[in-house]
Amino acid sequence: MRRRVTAMIMAVLLLAALAPPRAAAADSRSYSRVFDDSGGTIRRTAENSAQRSLTVTAKGIDVSHNQGTIDWETVKDNVDFVIIRCGYGINETRYDDTQWKRNADACTRLGIPFGVYLYSYAETDDEARSEAAHALRLLSGYKPSLPVYLDLEDEKYIAPNCTNAQILSHATIFCEAMEAAGYRAGVYANRHWWTTKLTSSDYDRWDRWVAVYGPTDSPGYNKSYSCWQYSKTGSVGGISGHVDLDYWYGELPTASCEHSFVLSSATAASCTADGKQLYTCSKCGETKTQTIAALGHDYGAWTVVTPATCVSDGVQRCVCSRCSAQKETPIKASGVHTWDDGEIIAAATCTTDGKIRYTCRQCGEEQTDIIPCSGHSYTNGKCSVCGAADPGLLLGDLNGDGAVSSADAVLLSRALAGLVDLTAVQRAAADLNGDGAVSSADIVLLARRLVGR
Repeated sequence: MRRRVTAMIMAVLLLAALAPPRAAAADSRSYSRVFDDSGGTIRRTAENSAQRSLTVTAKGIDVSHNQGTIDWETVKDNVDFVIIRCGYGINETRYDDTQWKRNADACTRLGIPFGVYLYSYAETDDEARSEAAHALRLLSGYKPSLPVYLDLEDEKYIAPNCTNAQILSHATIFCEAMEAAGYRAGVYANRHWWTTKLTSSDYDRWDRWVAVYGPTDSPGYNKSYSCWQYSKTGSVGGISGHVDLDYWYGELPTASCEHSFVLSSATAASCTADGKQLYTCSKCGETKTQTIAALGHDYGAWTVVTPATCVSDGVQRCVCSRCSAQKETPIKASGVHTWDDGEIIAAATCTTDGKIRYTCRQCGEEQTDIIPCSGHSYTNGKCSVCGAADPGLLLGDLNGDGAVSSADAVLLSRALAGLVDLTAVQRAAADLNGDGAVSSADIVLLARRLVGR
């Protein structure tokens, strides 16, 4: 009889443990909660449009080393699912939950559907990556059917030191790492954090686990969620002391689910940013993300924007056919002028230099060069260009003996009389008055020279 009474008492206690608690008690977890648990009736159907089609389908607990050594043989008959803490913080073994392996092994052996959470302290992207590595190290060899959650509630490090955008970046790093490894990803937070810090629609990509305690029949949260932690002071057979109690909405994922993934959302890849395709299992709701690599720019042909000159660089540009991004490169200056044929601005003479001006056909620069004087070109005693007398010719020296004498006068007289013909050189020497002809005036001048006048 005593055994029967004892069994009945235990059954009543178990039912009470899975019902919403009605009185607040000290929290046995190592971190604070925002809301107190003070009982109430649990609403079986969700209260917002995002959850409209979902009802509570399963009762569960979440555990850590704070629950000590758990009698899982007893617990398995009292819960539908479990969420187990694997650790906290960055990837160091000293931050592993000391009961993680025992708890995960027991749930695996006994076929209890379980999920996992890691308590976050990440203040930087690098720390978030380390926390993701921490979870993946501990998950190796296990196949949780429920999500792997990032626990975001730290008020000592994260809340005062991180913006909402930074917290989202850390959550994205963690959740995408879980999805890339084949796990369903989620985020845990209390309602205060969900409504003040975790407000971005990007969190819609992952399962939400919402913590709200107190006299309430629902979480009072207006976005979709799959799990509600409604008490931190529950009791379950097989566990000494308090334990957190949870409700699951919708179909409870099981490890044996043969996933049927369908595309639920997509972000196209651009030239510089990866695209993403989110697939959701139509049976259990598990999600996976496929990354579409950035396409890279598709630049067209180069177009000259500013031509290069002899002395100035030019610019050429090409444009991406997809996003219109532009890139420019310089066209180096040639450094060599292309001169025209030149314009003579002062002609050279036999005795005076001339000038010629050249203009660059590309840049218009001008350059003036000297045209050297040609010098006289004497022929037959005179310059063939300007007519100047050859200074080497002795006027009056018709016979070319280097002196002016009566013999030259006789030769000139005979030439004037038509008795002899003078050569061109002789005629130049005979043209004493420089009029270009040989006449009697020249013989008069020659005679006067001979007599010293």
